[in-house]
Amino acid sequence: MIVKALTRTLTRAGHKVVSASSGERALELFRDCEIALVVSDNRMPGMSGVEFLEKLMEMSPDTVRILLTGHADLQVAEEAINRAGVFQFLIKPWDNAALKNVIRSGLRQYELKKENEKLLAELQVKNRELEELNLVLEARVEERTQQLRESQARLFQAEKMSALGFFASGVAHEINNPLCSILANTQLLLQVKENGDEGKEELREIENACIRGREIVRALQMFAHPESVGGEVQITEVVGEVRRIFPLFKSAGKFRGFKVRMKNEEEPIYARANPRKLAQVLVNLLTNAVQASNENGGVEIEIGKSEEPGMVEITVRDNGPGIAPEVLPHIFEPFFTTRNPGEGIGMGLAISYELVRSMGGRIAAESRPGRGSGFRIILEEADDE
Repeated sequence: MIVKALTRTLTRAGHKVVSASSGERALELFRDCEIALVVSDNRMPGMSGVEFLEKLMEMSPDTVRILLTGHADLQVAEEAINRAGVFQFLIKPWDNAALKNVIRSGLRQYELKKENEKLLAELQVKNRELEELNLVLEARVEERTQQLRESQARLFQAEKMSALGFFASGVAHEINNPLCSILANTQLLLQVKENGDEGKEELREIENACIRGREIVRALQMFAHPESVGGEVQITEVVGEVRRIFPLFKSAGKFRGFKVRMKNEEEPIYARANPRKLAQVLVNLLTNAVQASNENGGVEIEIGKSEEPGMVEITVRDNGPGIAPEVLPHIFEPFFTTRNPGEGIGMGLAISYELVRSMGGRIAAESRPGRGSGFRIILEEADDE
C-alpha cells in the first residue's frame, strides 16, 4: 500500500518512478538504470531500510536517499543518517506537500552534484589542455631563445671578423712592400752567386721565407677583402659546382674516394652564390676533410634543401678524430690552427667564413671527438626560373 501510494503521488507530480517491494529487488533496479532519488520504508521484508540504504550508498553514492519511518523509530532514523548518509527522513503518515518539497530539494541537490561533476571534468580537460599548451609554449620559447643565442653568436663572430679584416688589411699592406723588396734583392743576389758560393744556401732560406710570408700576406688580403675574389652573387647550380672541383683533387693526388650523396637526385638544386667563391670554400673544406680522414678516405658531401625554409645546405664530413669542444668555437678565427708548425697558417676557415658571408650565407661546424667533423655551408635557395 505504501509503495502504491508513493508511486501514484510522485507520478502525478511529473516524476518518472520505478518501484520495488523489497531491498533486494531495489538493488537489482540500480544495476539496470540510473536513479536520482530513492524513498525507502524502514520496515521491509528481507532487510531493513537502513541496511538497504547503507548498501545503496556503496553502490550508488550520488543517489539521494530518503527514509520513511514511524514515530517509534526516531532512533533508527538517527542511525540511518549516520550509517547510510540519508538526505532526509519523513514520519509516517507523511504529508504530500512536505513529501513533494523534500523530493524537489533532493533532486535539486542531485542535479547540482552532477553539474559540479561535469564542470570538474571539463575543468580537468581544460587544465590538461593548458598544461599541454604550456609545454608547447615553453618549447617554443626555448627554441626562440636558442635561435637568439645563435644569432647573437653569429653577429659577434661577424663583427669580430670585420674588425680583424680591417686590421689585417692594414697589416698586409705594411708588410707586403718590404717583403717584396727583400724577396727581389734576395733573388738578385742568387743570380750573382755562382754554384757553391758561400751564403747561397742561406739566401735560398731567405727566399723561401719571403715566399711563405707573401702567401700569408695574400691570405690576409683575401680575408680582409673577400669581394676581391670577383664575381657577383647569381643563381648557381650547386651540384654541378661541387662536381667540377673533383678534378682539382685528383690531379693533386688528394682524391681518396669522395662519397657524394644528395637528398634529391632527380632535380638540380639552385642557390644564390658566386661560383668562384663557392669553389674556393669547397676546396678549403675538402682539403681539410681529406687531411683529417683516415687512410680509408671517408669524406662525404651531402647536398640538399635545408630544414630551414628557403635555404640550401652543402655539408662536408670526414671520419677523422674530430675537434675538441674547447677548440670548436675558435676554428673560424684567423691564424688559429691545431696543426704542427709549418703545416698551415690557420687562414683557410677564416677566409671560407668571410667568403660565405659575402654571398649572404653562413657556415657552421659540428664535431664530436672520435666521430669526425662536419661543415655546413648554408645559402639562400634560388628558383631556376
